[in-house]
Amino acid sequence: MARDRPIPYLRRARIIEQYDDPETGRSMVRVELPDEPQQQLPKPWQPTQRQAMILAIIKRHYRRGIPAGVSIATLHGLIVKKWEAECARQKPTDPQLVKAVPGRDMVAYTLRNASLIP
Repeated sequence: MARDRPIPYLRRARIIEQYDDPETGRSMVRVELPDEPQQQLPKPWQPTQRQAMILAIIKRHYRRGIPAGVSIATLHGLIVKKWEAECARQKPTDPQLVKAVPGRDMVAYTLRNASLIP
């Protein structure tokens, strides 16, 4: 006999058999649970053109990875210095990309999503 188990969440099930158990005085039900639908995996992070340029600058300067003692301010300063050269190299389609150097928050967000810093 099956143990009484709490149902963690409400689901639809097909009833196969229903009967009264004379020993326990309970009404018993056998059900068929549907197969669980596969959950979709989240899409992998895809950098925008601006984020790809940030990553290109950082990876070109720190070829062996970013050392542990380097701060976001240092990385942002590096990007400010090399932003125009990277714009000339990649030729972005949006002219506002050339004018607007990304801020510290954008640099930190990009590097964390790319798993280059903790």
